[in-house]
Amino acid sequence: MKRVILIFWQLLVAFLLLSIATTKAQDTDYRIIFSDAEYYFLYNDFAEALPLYQKTLEQKPDNANLHYRIGLCYLNTPGQKHKAIPYLEKAVQNITPTYLEGSYKETKAPKNAYFYLGEAYRVVENIDKAIEAYSTFRELIDTKDVYSLDYVDQQIEACKRAIKMMEQPLKIDLEQVKLFDTDKYIFCQVVSADEQTMAFTTKEKFYDAIYVSRKKSDGNWGPPIN
Repeated sequence: MKRVILIFWQLLVAFLLLSIATTKAQDTDYRIIFSDAEYYFLYNDFAEALPLYQKTLEQKPDNANLHYRIGLCYLNTPGQKHKAIPYLEKAVQNITPTYLEGSYKETKAPKNAYFYLGEAYRVVENIDKAIEAYSTFRELIDTKDVYSLDYVDQQIEACKRAIKMMEQPLKIDLEQVKLFDTDKYIFCQVVSADEQTMAFTTKEKFYDAIYVSRKKSDGNWGPPIN
């Protein structure tokens, strides 16, 4: 009986030692992969950093810092910006005021996650949520951080202007329009917010020319300048 008990304890100790060794190995792998991802991230190589962060997220799916980093990678990748939203939404659920930049031990996200979530919402034209995220970020900023306060205020005001513009869109005829008294046609007209300047392209023989016309005092458009 004593022999059975002895064998049991020996097996238990061996199992515990094996578990500890496995955990240490996993932690080492995580630390190495995370450090590599941080290296690429530091040099704005988001295409290389992204899959490494995703690999670490498989080991620690609830790590808000990893969600934050992945969100930033997508936000800085053309054509992929919308994919940042679910990751940043996850990140802002676990914010810390004492964020450790670049530390593999960090499991929470910085308050900046709210700002970047606002940026992501703005990209997909979800303006109301963008304002909400920006406003939350503003509440978290130190009142002495004048630069950040001014910048986020500018973003909020830009969103409010965008809402007004969407409520009262500028009507532009998308069909071809005869270019003044010439035989050319206008494509892709864009008019400034004050409706005093118009830019457009015209089809030339070998290329598409860009023209700019300014409104005259009598309300008519002036001659286009290439």
